[in-house]
Amino acid sequence: MNITGLGQREAEFLSRLAQRGDTLFTTRQAQEFWGGPVLTSQALHRLQRKGWIERLARGVYMVVPLAAGPERHWAEDSFVVATHLAQPAAIAYWSAMHYWNMTEQIPQIVFVQTTRRKHKAQTLIGGVAFRFIVIAANKLDIIAI
Repeated sequence: MNITGLGQREAEFLSRLAQRGDTLFTTRQAQEFWGGPVLTSQALHRLQRKGWIERLARGVYMVVPLAAGPERHWAEDSFVVATHLAQPAAIAYWSAMHYWNMTEQIPQIVFVQTTRRKHKAQTLIGGVAFRFIVIAANKLDIIAI
């Protein structure tokens, strides 16, 4: 996929995201800029087709920076992606243990605890497997402390 030119509004949208430091964003955040849902959907589709954003999941997008090169291959930190795929969420189990250097083994799956059931309990994004574990809200509050 090659990148193509940006319109003035598209460039302004991506510039605002960059100014805020947002590499991942939701449809709701995009709608604040574009206005109505139809306009937002059309704009996001155009930006995706042009290679400037990538859809990670329903309603979750990643900005593909110029540093991705002409092939447009880019990956964001898997923990950052995980916390955008489920809200509220916490990195858990083996993934958390590896992050805190409690194990040297590198997990093959990013475990994510959430209080909301996902359509798919496991998904593959950019070559990284994410597994969502549903827990009671009061247990997630304990973890967040």
